[in-house]
Amino acid sequence: MSRFDHKYQLVQALRNDLPQLIDLLQIEDANADAHWHNLDAKLLSLLDPDLPLMVAICGGANSGKSTLFNSMLASNLSPVRGDAGSTRRVLVAANPQTLERPDFVQRLFEPFAEKPVPLADAADLLTKGPPLIAPHSSVTPKQVLIDTPDFDTGSEDRYINREIAQEILRASNVLIYVVTNATYNNLENTRFMRQMLTEAGLRPCILVYNCSRTLTKDQAFKHLTITATNLFGDLKNQYLMGFYRTNVSDSVAAGRTFMSLRPVRSKNPHLQDLLGGLDSRTIREEQISTVLEAFNIYVRKRVSDSRQAVRALKLYRGAVQLALSYAVQQALVTLPLERIMRRMNEIWLDTSPEILKFFRAAGTVIGKPAQLVLSLIKPGKDKSDQKQQDKTEAKLLEALKLNLIQAATDLREKVLADEIVAETTVNDPQGAELIRLKNAVGQPTRLNTPDHSSDGNNTMPGTVTIRAVAPAATVAIRQPLSQRPWLPVAEQIGLLVKDILDVASDKNLDQELSRLVNRFRKRMNFAQRTRESLFASLNILPATLGIAYIISTGDPVGGSGIYAKLHGLFGMHDLWALVSIPATERLDAAGRKDLTDMLGPIVGKWLDSRAVIVQAELVQAITGEVMQGIQKIVEHSEALIEHVTANHNQLEDREH
Repeated sequence: MSRFDHKYQLVQALRNDLPQLIDLLQIEDANADAHWHNLDAKLLSLLDPDLPLMVAICGGANSGKSTLFNSMLASNLSPVRGDAGSTRRVLVAANPQTLERPDFVQRLFEPFAEKPVPLADAADLLTKGPPLIAPHSSVTPKQVLIDTPDFDTGSEDRYINREIAQEILRASNVLIYVVTNATYNNLENTRFMRQMLTEAGLRPCILVYNCSRTLTKDQAFKHLTITATNLFGDLKNQYLMGFYRTNVSDSVAAGRTFMSLRPVRSKNPHLQDLLGGLDSRTIREEQISTVLEAFNIYVRKRVSDSRQAVRALKLYRGAVQLALSYAVQQALVTLPLERIMRRMNEIWLDTSPEILKFFRAAGTVIGKPAQLVLSLIKPGKDKSDQKQQDKTEAKLLEALKLNLIQAATDLREKVLADEIVAETTVNDPQGAELIRLKNAVGQPTRLNTPDHSSDGNNTMPGTVTIRAVAPAATVAIRQPLSQRPWLPVAEQIGLLVKDILDVASDKNLDQELSRLVNRFRKRMNFAQRTRESLFASLNILPATLGIAYIISTGDPVGGSGIYAKLHGLFGMHDLWALVSIPATERLDAAGRKDLTDMLGPIVGKWLDSRAVIVQAELVQAITGEVMQGIQKIVEHSEALIEHVTANHNQLEDREH
């Protein structure tokens, strides 16, 4: 494989992958069309070793372009008229052997919107349409000769042929610029030609002066030097390959005879000899280097933008996960533990030593505390007590349902908003990653303290506020959520109350509770085992226990409740649960310690098992589709970035 072939493959791969990446991440790129057009029109054709050099004749109106084209072929292929702007199409002359190459025409004209068609009638050049192509044996197989429309004819600030002309001029390798005494120093024409010769990579140029025979050689050389300086500045000696002149002639203008060209500089050979001696490899290498320099800058910038866009997506994904975690918290912030405590007591009694079971059955003193607890947590026979208990439970169920629906509604609004604001902690592994991403996308981290809060008075000391703007790539992902009717979904979420409170059928939870009881029993000392004081002390607790949450970077201090560290619950690691037990000050030290040791793990397992139920429903109803969509974009983007980077590194290595 030649150097050209490998570069061609690498650039083709970049041409395929990079636009996909930009589109996937919805990166704003105002100049994208210009860059890709430049790549298609110039670089890809330069890197194709089988394509001939494209030599384009160009110039202003009535400068003699078509006459020069016919003269170089010694054939009247292109119509010669005195009307400015009459030629409306591009005419390509190629060697018949070149045209016989497989896919030659398609590859040569790949950058253009329209593929060429065979020339049937010269009059077709006078009407708009696709480029025309004609075989001609005088054209070397290593080149094609192109006649272009003039680029300076028009009215009301509109050039009628400029778009056609500039498209072919950008793609050509060598330009033959025909000037006249009226246009050699024309500011607008020079500006356009300088743009054509430099914006798509510096290309060599040949100047042909169609001037009066009265001009001396020195005058012609002076005029052409002015044009050359206007086009290339200090680089004119490097890129101006030849100065030629032809004298204005009525016979030539009428198409009866061909132009007679002669060099203005003695060092220049005849034009046909100059073209025949062009080294296509040298010309291509110089142009490739120039175009690749700009292209490499563009690729590096787009890859950098893409990496940043992926970081923003990951930050937003983490913020959505945080929002989901807070929603689960909010849904369970007031949770009745009466049922779980009842089940724990049943397990406790069922796992008591046989001797204690005997004493309880016999009604001995040792069993009385446990019997008292059972009388408190089991439904009584009094109908008024039962009604009151049912009424209390109904209120709790309704409160829990409202919490569920409100939490889900708040989560939906956050996901649909343009920005998600959430908090995490510096000690949390997932939070640390979000903080790193936050810094990477240009949001410096500031720790919330009592004296400073990033979000008003609602933030907790030791936390970091994450503000994640919804990236443009998430708009289409979030759209189905906004269009889906919310009321039926909210009602379905409210029905979770029954599942949350259904302890009896939750076998996994039952096994975990049994394991906790057995583990606690093994740690009990002789005195504890004798009096089994833990659950006996529950006779002073209310029948329903409440739960609240705090976020903290250290162990919570103060209060009369019991704190339980929730490891990894809701996707966070610095979360604590507070079991509100106002009556705990009536317990002795041993009872309080026993209660804390037991309730801490119970609260964790209970909330963990209930959180799984709530989270699964919220994921299905709100965040699941969004998170999956973001994950797909991130994975696809990272794969494309890796592929683009690898190909681009190879391309740059080969340049050096």
